[in-house]
Amino acid sequence: MRFIIGLCSLLFYVNSNDCHAVVIQNASFEDPFVPIAQLFPNGQTIGSGWTVVSGTTTYVISNSAGQGTTPFGRQFIEIHGDGVSQSISGLVSGSTYDLSYYATASSWEGYSGTAQIIASIAGVNDIFTYTLLGTNPYGSIAFPWQERKVRFAANAPTATLTFHATGAPGIPISVIDNISINAIPEPSSWLVLIGLTVVGTLSNRARDSHSLRQSKKFG
Repeated sequence: MRFIIGLCSLLFYVNSNDCHAVVIQNASFEDPFVPIAQLFPNGQTIGSGWTVVSGTTTYVISNSAGQGTTPFGRQFIEIHGDGVSQSISGLVSGSTYDLSYYATASSWEGYSGTAQIIASIAGVNDIFTYTLLGTNPYGSIAFPWQERKVRFAANAPTATLTFHATGAPGIPISVIDNISINAIPEPSSWLVLIGLTVVGTLSNRARDSHSLRQSKKFG
């Protein structure tokens, strides 16, 4: 146990940025509490963290609204050709991160067409394109939630994270939830981890061998 604690401490010392999650405010759109659904027009903040930066039809939807559900809490966000953004802090310049989010579409009968969700951060875009045929029942999630990931390198301690959706009412409605950013360990840290694991294994074997010799000597 002491070896494991020492290993973690040394690994943290080598690169204190490795393996940590960057804080995203209101990452699952649980704030504010919405009994059914609430419209957020352009320029308005959504609870803590998010701001509507384009469009006029951004909605936070409750699982009780009868328009699909999210497994990541009680609420999700619909963006009808709109955009939302948040300033992300706590990044380390030159370090690499994974942005992860979950996406689907909310559909009504007759809502058909192709749409995109575009996630942007630090000059990197993830474009999720989907097509619906207008055959989904009213108020349904059109297809299972899909995890999306995009890797980016931080070029400053802060970056703006933006989600844009193409389209407008009358075609598919883009839906996102459960957003996270996690640091990618540097190769040097993995080398330290491997090296210390080998040292620990050899140390344990030497201790076990010594204990065996002592037991035979006094047995």
